[in-house]
Amino acid sequence: MLSKINSEDVIITAGPDFLINGIRDLINTDHIISSRLDTDKMKVAYLNFGENKVKGYMALYGDKRIDYFFTDSYNDKALMDISERVYIVKKRQTQQNKIASLRKRIYR
Repeated sequence: MLSKINSEDVIITAGPDFLINGIRDLINTDHIISSRLDTDKMKVAYLNFGENKVKGYMALYGDKRIDYFFTDSYNDKALMDISERVYIVKKRQTQQNKIASLRKRIYR
């Protein structure tokens, strides 16, 4: 998947910023939204999970819909709901999520 990322892509992860920053050189984009840790207090400052992923995305990009959304978890349903096309990644393979795609066609 790393080779498919381009500079305009947005990475939205629940992973903490210190882990993402550790692989930033391998990711071809600077558009990254992640959980943040307060290392002084050793606490989670912001948990980028569930609805918070959508809030974080919208804070930066407004109401701009996501054209193609790739995920490995149905925990990302909130992001699926604002995406045109949803792909589930399993064992390095991608499959279009037919339920999400059908829902988009019905509710547009």
